[in-house]
Order: sequence, then C-alpha cells, then structure tokens
Amino acid sequence: MEKNPSLASQDVIDESSILKLKIATAIAIIRMKPSDMTAQQYTQQLSQQMKNNNESWKKKAQRMEMELLQTRQELVKTKLGCNDKESGKDSEEIAHQSSASVFPTPPCSADNSHIQEVR
Repeated sequence: MEKNPSLASQDVIDESSILKLKIATAIAIIRMKPSDMTAQQYTQQLSQQMKNNNESWKKKAQRMEMELLQTRQELVKTKLGCNDKESGKDSEEIAHQSSASVFPTPPCSADNSHIQEVR
C-alpha cells in the first residue's frame, strides 16, 4: 500500500508536536517541583497521583453502573407489579416485554463490523 505524501508529512508534524509537548511538560515539571525533591521524585509523585485519580474515577463509574442496574431492576419489578394487577397478563409475558426494553441484547462478539481499525 502506497503512502499518501500529504499523510506522510502529517505524521512528521504529529511526531514533532508530540516531542514539543514532551519537552514543554518536562520543563514545567522541573520549574514547578518543590525545592526538597528531585525532578525524578516529583515526576514519580505526579504519576502516582494521576494513577490514583484514574483508579478513583473508575471505581466511581463502576459504582454508578451498579446503581443504574439496580434502579433498572427495580423499575422492571415495579412495572411487573403494576401491569400484572391492571391487565391480568401472564407474568412471563410481562417480564419478557419489560426486560427486552430495559436490558437490550449485546451485539454478537463474532460481528466485528462495528469495530474500526485504529492506526
């Protein structure tokens, strides 16, 4: 596969920009470090803080997903109770209708049409 010349120059620009960003970050870290720490110690401390923050929001997201699931389950139970009393429908039929709208079936893992190639 031939590389498009305009894309090749774009790759160089991106690599150059990344290098400039890395240098700017290093300079900022050195300038902002406390006087009682080396640049390496300060960098490691910042890295640990970012890792802790990352883990913190992941735990929060998982907690919120669990709360959402519980709320959806309660909603289905409530709908089952109300619909069953009002219409006299078969409870299995109601459960199937309610759960189908609240809990959609995930896509088949064999179907990779929704995955785009990352370059």
